[in-house]
Amino acid sequence: MNKAITIIAILAIVFLAGILLFGAGEEPKASGQVYFGITDAAADMGNISEITMTTERVELHSQTEGWMTASSEQESFNLLELNASGQNQLWAQADVNEGAYDRVRVTIASVEVTTEDGETTEATLPSNHVTLDGTVNVTTGATSSVLLDVEADRSIHVAADSSFVFAPVIQMETRSNSNVEVTSENMLTITGGSVDADVTFGVDLAGNSQANFSLDADQAIELNEDGSINVDLGGESATSSDDNDSSADVETDTEINAETDGAGAGVEVETEANVQ
Repeated sequence: MNKAITIIAILAIVFLAGILLFGAGEEPKASGQVYFGITDAAADMGNISEITMTTERVELHSQTEGWMTASSEQESFNLLELNASGQNQLWAQADVNEGAYDRVRVTIASVEVTTEDGETTEATLPSNHVTLDGTVNVTTGATSSVLLDVEADRSIHVAADSSFVFAPVIQMETRSNSNVEVTSENMLTITGGSVDADVTFGVDLAGNSQANFSLDADQAIELNEDGSINVDLGGESATSSDDNDSSADVETDTEINAETDGAGAGVEVETEANVQ
């Protein structure tokens, strides 16, 4: 009898120890929601009737966690249509760990330009990446927003062979504790909260992201035979490259649970090494 009681007692201890061992996982990190939007406040575009920018990725950077992907879903935006309507289109919605982020990186897959005669061509990009230095504060249970105004009229240029070059100029406003409303057409309205950053960055012909920069409207641009941009470096020539992003780092992406405006479904981005 005593032996049976002892065995039962031992089994009970083992069972309780198992519960404590496997139930004591890491507590989930505190997080808040971040909405990313795209708009365009361009001026008159002359004979250009449409500019379609297809994005590939948007990332946030922190000093503690490095680069983290908020969305890797490919999305297309008709910039001049957004300009005409004065609306902001939802790009992505993500649950982001609480903290202060210091940079946003946008990856552009392509830009197509349509003229009034109906001809559509793909513009040359000095770089597929635009990195913007600016604070994004994320608070547990609160909503933050990142609104990216792609200034198409300052971004589009004509090369010597009459082809188009798109050197992005993006104005970014970030807000914490903001109110965000999204319509059924995936347009968003952002009100209230605190403005944490209001910055503008542009990409030069070498592919570098610079604060308060845009190419001169009269800038002479020549393309090489392979379609790359010929960059004049004071007597030396070079070719623009995606590796020339002055703010790029070798970091490791951390997963963020995100919802994009495509199907509204949750997207889990796998952890991956990012070298830009």
